[in-house]
Amino acid sequence: MRAPTTNRRLVQQTNNPDGLEHMCIAADLLQKMFSELCAIAADDADLTRVLSYSAPGIQCRLRRLHESVDVLVTVHDPVTNLALMRRATTLISWLWSEIDELALLAAGE
Repeated sequence: MRAPTTNRRLVQQTNNPDGLEHMCIAADLLQKMFSELCAIAADDADLTRVLSYSAPGIQCRLRRLHESVDVLVTVHDPVTNLALMRRATTLISWLWSEIDELALLAAGE
């Protein structure tokens, strides 16, 4: 698992930090939520079973999201940034949906 990114400090030094800062925050929150779900799964057999199937895909997408955010923080090419922002937005949407589903399972709903 990845620790929360320190890119927020770097984002504050860029020309357009607002959208990028939100991307960093979203990546950090999704990582934290997934880590918490993994911790909860230790005491929940159903969640453990579901995580055994979904965790690799979630981890891969979280890694891709963090990589995209890392590049967005360091690269200042508008064309590249636009493509990466779209990619990051798609990844955030997918991850939110998957992690929300797992959270509902963990809550027993």
